[in-house]
Amino acid sequence: MQLSKTIDYSFMCDIQIENGMQLGNDHLGRDVCGNFSKAMSGVLSDKTKEYMKLVRFISIMSDGSTDSSVTEQESVLIYVHPETHAPVTALASIENLESATANTVYAAIKSKCGITLGNNEVEDQPKIACVNMDGAAVNMGAKNGVAKQINDQVNNKVIVMHCVAHKLELGILDAVKDVVYLKKIEDELKRICKFYSFSPKRGVELKKLSQNV
Repeated sequence: MQLSKTIDYSFMCDIQIENGMQLGNDHLGRDVCGNFSKAMSGVLSDKTKEYMKLVRFISIMSDGSTDSSVTEQESVLIYVHPETHAPVTALASIENLESATANTVYAAIKSKCGITLGNNEVEDQPKIACVNMDGAAVNMGAKNGVAKQINDQVNNKVIVMHCVAHKLELGILDAVKDVVYLKKIEDELKRICKFYSFSPKRGVELKKLSQNV
Protein backbone atom coordinates (compact mmCIF):
# COMPACT_ATOMS: atom_id res chain seq x y z
CA MET A 1 0.00 0.00 0.00
CA GLN A 2 1.34 3.39 -0.91
CA LEU A 3 1.65 5.72 2.07
CA SER A 4 -0.04 9.08 2.08
CA LYS A 5 2.11 12.14 1.63
CA THR A 6 4.09 12.59 4.83
CA ILE A 7 3.77 16.35 4.49
CA ASP A 8 0.08 15.91 5.42
CA TYR A 9 1.09 14.00 8.55
CA SER A 10 3.57 16.70 9.57
CA PHE A 11 0.99 19.40 8.91
CA MET A 12 -1.58 17.60 11.07
CA CYS A 13 0.99 17.27 13.86
CA ASP A 14 1.66 21.01 13.66
CA ILE A 15 -2.07 21.72 13.96
CA GLN A 16 -2.42 19.47 17.02
CA ILE A 17 0.56 21.16 18.68
CA GLU A 18 -1.07 24.55 18.01
CA ASN A 19 -4.21 23.16 19.69
CA GLY A 20 -2.18 22.39 22.80
CA MET A 21 -1.64 18.65 22.37
CA GLN A 22 1.62 17.34 23.83
CA LEU A 23 3.09 15.13 21.08
CA GLY A 24 6.71 15.23 22.17
CA ASN A 25 9.57 15.14 19.66
CA ASP A 26 9.84 11.41 18.90
CA HIS A 27 6.75 10.96 16.72
CA LEU A 28 6.88 13.79 14.21
CA GLY A 29 9.24 12.55 11.50
CA ARG A 30 8.84 10.95 8.10
CA ASP A 31 9.79 7.41 9.20
CA VAL A 32 7.36 7.50 12.11
CA CYS A 33 4.58 8.47 9.73
CA GLY A 34 5.32 5.34 7.70
CA ASN A 35 5.32 3.15 10.81
CA PHE A 36 2.01 4.59 11.99
CA SER A 37 0.45 4.10 8.55
CA LYS A 38 1.54 0.46 8.38
CA ALA A 39 0.28 -0.25 11.90
CA MET A 40 -3.08 1.40 11.23
CA SER A 41 -3.52 -0.40 7.90
CA GLY A 42 -2.90 -3.72 9.67
CA VAL A 43 -5.55 -2.96 12.29
CA LEU A 44 -8.05 -1.87 9.64
CA SER A 45 -7.37 -4.99 7.57
CA ASP A 46 -8.01 -7.24 10.58
CA LYS A 47 -11.21 -5.34 11.33
CA THR A 48 -12.43 -5.86 7.76
CA LYS A 49 -11.78 -9.60 8.03
CA GLU A 50 -13.81 -9.70 11.25
CA TYR A 51 -16.73 -7.95 9.56
CA MET A 52 -16.67 -10.50 6.75
CA LYS A 53 -17.02 -13.36 9.23
CA LEU A 54 -20.33 -11.91 10.44
CA VAL A 55 -22.15 -11.55 7.13
CA ARG A 56 -23.61 -13.71 4.38
CA PHE A 57 -23.41 -11.14 1.59
CA ILE A 58 -21.13 -8.27 0.66
CA SER A 59 -20.98 -5.55 -1.97
CA ILE A 60 -17.69 -4.57 -3.61
CA MET A 61 -16.88 -0.95 -4.39
CA SER A 62 -13.77 -0.17 -6.38
CA ASP A 63 -12.24 2.98 -7.85
CA GLY A 64 -8.93 4.03 -9.31
CA SER A 65 -6.67 6.76 -7.97
CA THR A 66 -3.22 8.21 -8.45
CA ASP A 67 -0.98 8.84 -5.45
CA SER A 68 1.56 11.61 -4.95
CA SER A 69 4.21 9.66 -6.88
CA VAL A 70 1.81 9.36 -9.84
CA THR A 71 1.40 5.62 -9.24
CA GLU A 72 -1.76 3.94 -10.50
CA GLN A 73 -3.74 2.47 -7.61
CA GLU A 74 -7.03 0.72 -7.06
CA SER A 75 -9.00 1.26 -3.85
CA VAL A 76 -11.11 -1.78 -2.97
CA LEU A 77 -13.88 -1.39 -0.39
CA ILE A 78 -16.60 -3.71 0.85
CA TYR A 79 -20.08 -2.83 2.08
CA VAL A 80 -21.44 -5.21 4.72
CA HIS A 81 -24.46 -5.43 6.97
CA PRO A 82 -23.57 -7.53 10.05
CA GLU A 83 -26.52 -8.85 12.04
CA THR A 84 -25.41 -6.90 15.10
CA HIS A 85 -24.18 -3.78 13.30
CA ALA A 86 -25.43 -0.98 11.11
CA PRO A 87 -24.27 -1.11 7.46
CA VAL A 88 -20.52 -0.68 7.29
CA THR A 89 -18.20 0.40 4.48
CA ALA A 90 -14.72 -0.96 5.10
CA LEU A 91 -11.46 -0.53 3.18
CA ALA A 92 -10.20 -3.92 2.02
CA SER A 93 -7.02 -2.74 0.30
CA ILE A 94 -5.28 -0.11 -1.83
CA GLU A 95 -3.37 -1.93 -4.54
CA ASN A 96 -0.63 -0.66 -6.83
CA LEU A 97 -1.30 -1.44 -10.49
CA GLU A 98 1.17 -1.88 -13.29
CA SER A 99 -1.48 -0.38 -15.55
CA ALA A 100 -5.15 0.41 -15.12
CA THR A 101 -6.51 -2.36 -17.35
CA ALA A 102 -9.53 -4.53 -16.66
CA ASN A 103 -7.35 -7.59 -16.05
CA THR A 104 -5.02 -5.88 -13.54
CA VAL A 105 -7.93 -4.28 -11.64
CA TYR A 106 -9.76 -7.61 -11.54
CA ALA A 107 -6.60 -9.33 -10.29
CA ALA A 108 -6.19 -6.74 -7.52
CA ILE A 109 -9.77 -7.26 -6.34
CA LYS A 110 -9.52 -11.03 -6.59
CA SER A 111 -6.35 -11.24 -4.53
CA LYS A 112 -7.18 -8.70 -1.83
CA CYS A 113 -10.90 -8.47 -1.17
CA GLY A 114 -10.83 -11.54 1.07
CA ILE A 115 -13.15 -13.83 -0.88
CA THR A 116 -12.68 -16.49 -3.52
CA LEU A 117 -14.10 -15.09 -6.73
CA GLY A 118 -13.78 -18.39 -8.56
CA ASN A 119 -16.35 -20.06 -6.30
CA ASN A 120 -18.98 -18.02 -4.56
CA GLU A 121 -20.17 -20.95 -2.45
CA VAL A 122 -17.06 -21.36 -0.27
CA GLU A 123 -17.92 -22.25 3.32
CA ASP A 124 -17.51 -19.46 5.89
CA GLN A 125 -17.13 -16.85 3.17
CA PRO A 126 -19.79 -14.31 2.14
CA LYS A 127 -21.31 -14.17 -1.31
CA ILE A 128 -20.94 -11.15 -3.58
CA ALA A 129 -24.31 -9.49 -4.00
CA CYS A 130 -23.35 -6.29 -5.80
CA VAL A 131 -20.46 -4.61 -7.60
CA ASN A 132 -20.36 -0.80 -7.62
CA MET A 133 -17.96 1.05 -9.96
CA ASP A 134 -17.71 4.11 -12.15
CA GLY A 135 -18.78 3.98 -15.76
CA ALA A 136 -15.33 3.66 -17.34
CA ALA A 137 -15.00 0.97 -20.00
CA VAL A 138 -12.33 -0.73 -17.88
CA ASN A 139 -14.95 -1.37 -15.21
CA MET A 140 -18.22 -1.61 -17.11
CA GLY A 141 -17.12 -3.00 -20.47
CA ALA A 142 -19.70 -5.52 -21.70
CA LYS A 143 -17.12 -8.01 -23.04
CA ASN A 144 -14.17 -7.85 -20.67
CA GLY A 145 -14.88 -5.20 -18.01
CA VAL A 146 -14.04 -5.81 -14.36
CA ALA A 147 -17.70 -6.20 -13.37
CA LYS A 148 -18.25 -8.65 -16.25
CA GLN A 149 -15.25 -10.73 -15.17
CA ILE A 150 -16.49 -10.85 -11.57
CA ASN A 151 -19.97 -11.83 -12.71
CA ASP A 152 -18.57 -14.61 -14.86
CA GLN A 153 -16.58 -16.06 -11.96
CA VAL A 154 -19.31 -16.43 -9.33
CA ASN A 155 -22.26 -18.78 -9.18
CA ASN A 156 -24.92 -16.29 -8.16
CA LYS A 157 -26.08 -13.35 -10.26
CA VAL A 158 -24.24 -10.22 -9.20
CA ILE A 159 -25.97 -6.83 -9.41
CA VAL A 160 -23.72 -4.40 -11.29
CA MET A 161 -24.27 -0.74 -10.44
CA HIS A 162 -22.88 2.40 -12.03
CA CYS A 163 -21.73 4.46 -9.03
CA VAL A 164 -24.41 7.03 -8.18
CA ALA A 165 -21.83 9.59 -7.04
CA HIS A 166 -19.97 9.37 -10.35
CA LYS A 167 -23.22 9.67 -12.31
CA LEU A 168 -24.16 12.73 -10.26
CA GLU A 169 -20.74 14.26 -10.89
CA LEU A 170 -21.11 13.76 -14.64
CA GLY A 171 -24.55 15.38 -14.54
CA ILE A 172 -23.27 18.36 -12.58
CA LEU A 173 -20.32 18.84 -14.94
CA ASP A 174 -22.70 18.88 -17.90
CA ALA A 175 -24.98 21.36 -16.13
CA VAL A 176 -22.11 23.68 -15.17
CA LYS A 177 -21.10 24.04 -18.80
CA ASP A 178 -24.35 25.92 -19.46
CA VAL A 179 -24.17 28.20 -16.38
CA VAL A 180 -21.70 31.01 -17.02
CA TYR A 181 -21.04 32.13 -13.45
CA LEU A 182 -20.53 28.55 -12.18
CA LYS A 183 -18.07 27.90 -14.98
CA LYS A 184 -16.24 31.10 -14.02
CA ILE A 185 -16.04 30.02 -10.37
CA GLU A 186 -14.68 26.63 -11.40
CA ASP A 187 -12.00 28.21 -13.58
CA GLU A 188 -10.94 30.60 -10.80
CA LEU A 189 -10.68 27.79 -8.26
CA LYS A 190 -8.53 25.77 -10.66
CA ARG A 191 -6.26 28.78 -11.21
CA ILE A 192 -5.83 29.26 -7.46
CA CYS A 193 -5.07 25.57 -7.00
CA LYS A 194 -2.43 25.58 -9.75
CA PHE A 195 -0.94 28.83 -8.43
CA TYR A 196 -0.08 27.17 -5.11
CA SER A 197 0.37 23.49 -6.01
CA PHE A 198 3.03 24.13 -8.68
CA SER A 199 5.24 26.23 -6.41
CA PRO A 200 6.74 24.88 -3.14
CA LYS A 201 7.55 28.47 -2.09
CA ARG A 202 3.93 29.56 -2.48
CA GLY A 203 2.80 26.41 -0.67
CA VAL A 204 4.96 27.28 2.33
CA GLU A 205 3.61 30.83 2.33
CA LEU A 206 0.05 29.52 2.24
CA LYS A 207 0.79 27.21 5.16
CA LYS A 208 2.20 30.10 7.18
CA LEU A 209 -0.88 32.16 6.35
CA SER A 210 -3.20 29.35 7.53
CA GLN A 211 -1.33 29.15 10.84
CA ASN A 212 -1.96 32.81 11.48
CA VAL A 213 -5.68 32.69 10.77
